[in-house]
Amino acid sequence: MSLQRLRKPGVDTKFVIDLGWWDRVGRDFNLYLRSTLCPSCRSEIADETQLKDFDFVDPDTAEVRRVDALWGRVITCCSQQPDFSTPTTPLSEAIFRALLAGGNTPLSPREMHERIGKSDPETILRLLSTGHIGYGIVTSR
Repeated sequence: MSLQRLRKPGVDTKFVIDLGWWDRVGRDFNLYLRSTLCPSCRSEIADETQLKDFDFVDPDTAEVRRVDALWGRVITCCSQQPDFSTPTTPLSEAIFRALLAGGNTPLSPREMHERIGKSDPETILRLLSTGHIGYGIVTSR
């Protein structure tokens, strides 16, 4: 086991969504993505098979990677809507939605706090460190 994996996460440790987690626990990631669509996108998307995948450019590394078409809609449209994440959105879901909106670019609790405007970085870290967040969020490798 590497020294990196033994280190206790801190407020600057990066976290990502482990997409494999969704399969391992028998949950449908695309079904959840559909639930985050704004009303406009929901009405436009009648058939997922007609959607084209999306090229996502990582804002930090400029790396280009293919993203599922539904996820692309969340990134380019739905996450820009004021009701995508509100003050009443539960903290764990707000964290997850921040990662969705960024195309799963790794974020630290400090960066999550800046994006969602909820709680403080230490509280976010405590929530992520319990391992019971329910969205498959893990430390970035």
